[in-house]
Amino acid sequence: MSTQAPRSGPHPHGGRGTSAIATLRNLEELNLDYTAVDAKSFAPFQGMPQLRELHLDSADVGDESISVLASMPNLRIVNLYHTLLTRPR
Repeated sequence: MSTQAPRSGPHPHGGRGTSAIATLRNLEELNLDYTAVDAKSFAPFQGMPQLRELHLDSADVGDESISVLASMPNLRIVNLYHTLLTRPR
């Protein structure tokens, strides 16, 4: 099962639709490229058990979202291009 969140330009609620997507616990693939996802709206994805592939190109997620990514036990492919993540020092 996979899904791609729609993008209709800047969203005034910072990606509030992500909490509905996060309830899909058997989701294996998710494309959030170019969506209004930020650290707050990404938090509900904590621990998604079946997610294997996640695309976040140009999403406003940064270092504060690392714990969410680390909580996904089956995550194997992650696209973090153009995000706010920094390099470790």
